[in-house]
Amino acid sequence: MCVLDAASGLPVRSAIDTVERFQGGERTVILVSATESDRGYLLASSEFLLDPRRLTVALSRAKRKTILVASRTIFELFSPHEEVFLNSQLWKNLLLRTCTTRLWESERAGTLVTA
Repeated sequence: MCVLDAASGLPVRSAIDTVERFQGGERTVILVSATESDRGYLLASSEFLLDPRRLTVALSRAKRKTILVASRTIFELFSPHEEVFLNSQLWKNLLLRTCTTRLWESERAGTLVTA
C-alpha cells in the first residue's frame, strides 16, 4: 500500500483506502475522514458507520500521528436505540478527551468550521 524510494527508504506514494483494508497494517500517519453530516443517514447507517471496532482500527493504525477530520454531527448524534447511543458515546468521549484546545475557527459558505 506504500511505495518506498529504494535509495532513501522514504515513501514515494502513500496509501488511500478503507479502514477494513488497513486491518493489521500500520502507517506513519493516518488521516481518518468521518465527514457525513446528514443525521438521517448517520442514524440509518449507524450500525456500520459508528461500529466501535471500525473506530478502534482507524485510530490504532498510526505509528506517529492520527488526524481525524469529522463532522460536528457525528459528535452530536443522539439515538434512543441503545446500541447506537452507546456507539455514539465513543465518538463524544473521543472529542471531549482529545480535542481540548481549539486551534482555529472560521466561517465557510455560511457554516462554522472549527479545528
